[in-house]
Amino acid sequence: MEKYQHILIDCPPSLGLLTINALAAADSVLIPVQCQFFALKGLAALLETVASVQKRLNPQLKILGVLPTMAENTVMTGDVLDSLKKRLQDIHIFEPVPKSIKFAESNLAGEPIHLYTSDKKLVQPYQAIAKLIQQANKSKI
Repeated sequence: MEKYQHILIDCPPSLGLLTINALAAADSVLIPVQCQFFALKGLAALLETVASVQKRLNPQLKILGVLPTMAENTVMTGDVLDSLKKRLQDIHIFEPVPKSIKFAESNLAGEPIHLYTSDKKLVQPYQAIAKLIQQANKSKI
């Protein structure tokens, strides 16, 4: 039997049974949030669901952090980032991932973003997440 250090479960952007089951099985959850105000409402609902899962199904579930995505150089993105930092003071907020057509292009090419482009601002937020997961894994050993 093979053992894995990490298993990534990518859930749909809804709070259905698949997401609940994934949260019940997970050690930690990374929450991507688009830099739009309607996404903040969805985040609030997801945080309530995470708290419920922690209380009833998986007390060990940790929030790895929030990953702002589709960030643009706009007032709205700035306001969303400020709101995340104010509301979620106890949760790690990763550097935002800029909005870029490169993500859709890499998907069509069937390549991960870090192989498709050398644009560091697109790749670095994901590298920071991988580094945090590795560090957490080392501290368990």
